[in-house]
Formats: sequence, C-alpha cells, structure tokens
Amino acid sequence: MKAITTQYIDGAFVESHGREVMDSINPNNGKVIARVTLGDDEDARRAISAAKRAFASFAHTTKQERSDVLLAGRVAINGMLDDPQAPWGGFKHSGVGREFGTFGIEAFLEPRAILE
Repeated sequence: MKAITTQYIDGAFVESHGREVMDSINPNNGKVIARVTLGDDEDARRAISAAKRAFASFAHTTKQERSDVLLAGRVAINGMLDDPQAPWGGFKHSGVGREFGTFGIEAFLEPRAILE
C-alpha cells in the first residue's frame, strides 16, 4: 500500500504538517490503495498564500494563456490518486456529463412515457 505524506504547494511537493490519515479507497473493489496524510491549518495557510502570489501574476496573462491553464483537466487534493476508471466530467452545459460507471450510461438516456 502506498503512503502519501506530501502536499503540492507553490510548485513543489512538501511534507504535510497534518497528522490525520485517511484511506484512499478504490471505488471499483472497495480496497484501500493508499494511506494519505491530510493537510492541516498550516498547510491550508501555505496553499492560500501561494495561490495569492500566483494570482497576482496570473491576472497579467493573456486570455489564451489563462484558457490553456484552466482547460488542463483534473486537480488532485490532498494527494488523492487518480483512478482512470472513476466517473468524471462536467455538469450542466459543460458536455455530456460523466464517463464510466452508471453516470456514463445515464447521460445518454432520456426518460420517455410508454403508453398501452
């Protein structure tokens, strides 16, 4: 089992100050695939500070540069592992909705009335 003890803050992986641990569960089979050390208040303050510094320079980029960054895909929080079989996708007007799982099938279904 993998142990994840770092947070990605300000462009680098740094050790978490947190002490609380959470199991990361594979949604397909319910098995623990990793043990993640969660961030604490200090980690949140460091991340917020880094985001504020980044936003100052981000605000001066072109529309295309911002678009390229914002369309990059998924974001990992607290070192969560990416499961390619997990449902993902947008809501409302951002596309079909969900891939994989029951959400993927339901996105293509439309309720209809069957009358006899």
